[in-house]
Amino acid sequence: MIQTKTVGDLVTEGVLAKPIDGNHGSIHPKSGDFLKKGVPFIMASDLDSRRIIYENCVFISPKKRSSLRKGFAKPGDVLLTHKATIGQTALVDNQYDELVLTPQVTYYRVLNQKVMNNEYLLYYFRSKPFQDLLKSWASDGSTRAYLGITAQIKLPIALPSIDQQNFIAKTLGAIDEKIELNRKMNETLEEMGQALFNHHFVDNPEAKKWSMYKISDIAKVQYGYAFKSSNFNENARGMKITRIRNIIDGDTASYTTETAANDFLIDDGDLLVGMDGDFHINYWSGGKAYLVQRVACFRAKKGYANSFVKYVIEGPIRTLNRRVARTTVAHLGAKDINGIIFPFNVGLYSELATDFSSLFEQQKILMVENRTLASLRDFLLPRLIDGRINL
Repeated sequence: MIQTKTVGDLVTEGVLAKPIDGNHGSIHPKSGDFLKKGVPFIMASDLDSRRIIYENCVFISPKKRSSLRKGFAKPGDVLLTHKATIGQTALVDNQYDELVLTPQVTYYRVLNQKVMNNEYLLYYFRSKPFQDLLKSWASDGSTRAYLGITAQIKLPIALPSIDQQNFIAKTLGAIDEKIELNRKMNETLEEMGQALFNHHFVDNPEAKKWSMYKISDIAKVQYGYAFKSSNFNENARGMKITRIRNIIDGDTASYTTETAANDFLIDDGDLLVGMDGDFHINYWSGGKAYLVQRVACFRAKKGYANSFVKYVIEGPIRTLNRRVARTTVAHLGAKDINGIIFPFNVGLYSELATDFSSLFEQQKILMVENRTLASLRDFLLPRLIDGRINL
C-alpha cells in the first residue's frame, strides 16, 4: 500500500530532517568571495538530474564558510531547486565532505533509512506529477517562481514500502549509472578529438603558412524559424522544437503544432549554437525537431566531421562572447558567424578525416543511447512509484 505524507509529517516522525536552503541577505557569498578551490558553493545551474556538475561550480574559502549559518549539505542529501529555476535535482556524492548551498537550493536529509530510501526520494522529486505540482505552487501568484521552506513543508510525498523504494532506487540507479558511464566516455572522446585538433591545427608551427578559410568552406549554417509561441505545448502535440534553453541538454519536452520547411528540421548529431546570452554550443541528441529563431545549426559539408566544425568555432565564439559580455544582453549575429576564419590545410585534414569522423560517430552513438536510456527511465519512474510495476 502506498501512503502519502507531507514533508512536514515526515519531519515530525523523524524520517526527514527539516529541509534547509542557503543563506539569505548580507552574509550570502558574493562574487568577490568566489575561488577556484575550497568549499563547493552550489547554485541551481550546478545540478543535473542526479549529479552535481563540480567542474562548473565556484568555491568559497573555509573562513567564509565558517561565517555562514546554514545550507551545509552532506553526502547522501537530496538537493532540490525552488527559486527561479524550479525542480532541478541532485544527490550529493562523496567527492566532498560538505557543500554550501545558495538560497535557490534546498537539501533534504533522510534520517530513518528503514522508512525512506534517499535515492527513492531523488527519483520521486524527478517524477512528472511532483514536478508539475512543484512548478504550479512555485508560480502561484508570483512574478518570479519561488517556493520557500514554509511552503515546501506542505509538499506531498508518495511513500511505497521500503522494499519497493529500494527496488525503484536499484532499478533506476542502474540506468543512471549506465548514462553516467556513457557521459564519461563521451567526455574522453571529446578530449581525444580536441587534442587531435589542437596538435595538428592549432599548435602546428606550419599553420602560419596555411591559407585562411571561412567557416562556410566546411559547414552550412541554418538559422532558426520564427515560430508562433501560441502554438508551443508540453503535451507532445506536433513536432519537437529546439530553443536556446535546450542546447545544453540536447533534447526538449516542448513541441509546436505549427509546420515549417524541412530546412528548419534538425536531427541527432547536429551542432547547435545559441545566439543570445552565453552562446552555448552542443550537439543535438533529441531526434527530429524544428530549429527556433536565435539558434543556429552548423552542419559539416561532405568530407568533414561535425566535431571538427565544433573545434573550429569554439574559440572564436568564446572570444565573441567575452567581447559582447559588457552589453546588457549578448547577441551573436550572422555577420559574426560568417566572419569566423581559420588557417587550414586540406591535405592534412584528408589524412585525419577518418579519425575525426570515427570519434564523432562514437560520440553520437553514446549521446543517442543516453537519450534512449533516459526515456526508458522516465517511462518506468511513474509506474514504479504508483505500483503498476512491482517487485
